[in-house]
Amino acid sequence: MAYENVVNERRKDYLCDVCLKGFTSKQNSSLHVRLIHEGRKYHVCDVCQKAFTSKQYSIIHHRTVHKKQRDYVCDVCLQEFTSKQNLTIHSRIVHEGRKDYLCGTCQKTFTSKQYLVLHKKTVHEGRKDYLCDVCPKAFTSKQNLIFHVRSNHEGRKDYVCNMCLKKFITNMNLERHRKTVHEGRRDFVCDVCQQTFTQQNHMKKHKKIIDQRRKDYICDLCQKTFFDRNDVLVHKKTVHEGRKDYVCTVCQKAFGTNQYLIKHKKFVHVRRKDFMCHMCPKAFAAKHNLILHLRSNHERRKDYVCDMCQKVFTSKQNLTLHLRSSHEGQ
Repeated sequence: MAYENVVNERRKDYLCDVCLKGFTSKQNSSLHVRLIHEGRKYHVCDVCQKAFTSKQYSIIHHRTVHKKQRDYVCDVCLQEFTSKQNLTIHSRIVHEGRKDYLCGTCQKTFTSKQYLVLHKKTVHEGRKDYLCDVCPKAFTSKQNLIFHVRSNHEGRKDYVCNMCLKKFITNMNLERHRKTVHEGRRDFVCDVCQQTFTQQNHMKKHKKIIDQRRKDYICDLCQKTFFDRNDVLVHKKTVHEGRKDYVCTVCQKAFGTNQYLIKHKKFVHVRRKDFMCHMCPKAFAAKHNLILHLRSNHERRKDYVCDMCQKVFTSKQNLTLHLRSSHEGQ
């Protein structure tokens, strides 16, 4: 069942005087003003001094971050969660594959009402309501704005891995790092080829690329096609606008994305090798290199086939080199 009608019919009679956003109750409108426009936070964590808008959030923070409590366990995969709500969402999305919320405009379905509302606001209305006070950037959600401020303007990374001391902006990123790097977990399985992945979005991209060869997103300037919307935005910004907004503080080299800047710092200045093979003592600076190592050395996989001579290769790069040296001009 889709809940599009429920979302549309809920009246929002209480408007914010500052940004005119509508709410279903006066209480929600007042809470919005206090949190968004006044930035009021009354509840302070006595361990790390982080401030929260409600006592409930403060308690959850203390329990999950400082006490590391994970009281809710999935019966299927034994993954642990900090709240019953997160466990329910996990079961619905990962194990049941449910998407109950339908967009009436483009028919796209979502796993939660929150994602549906965010989709409508950002995709169909083009809204970016959360503005950065430091730079001109605007964001579709408050969470994205907070991440931006912490990582770009404050340089904060409050969450530290107790195994390798790597620091992260969010607890979610820290937990993902622990699971994938130190525990070697790959919880998401492709139902077509059984290949496993550390993240659900990686599995979805794989299914598009490998199984369906779909490139649904087109650049309106050069007609180049991409597998997801974000890749189009990055392409336009870096290729057509020539923007390089991310500058290395060590050598001043500029990059088109924050991801490339982080990789540059890690590989060139820090020389870190965070990705360890669980089958041999080797370690790698990039996750891609670890995956390539596993496929070629331990799994003996050769997924890339030459259309000209049917020779197989462990990586697309090796296939490209083979085509240039053996078949160029044919």
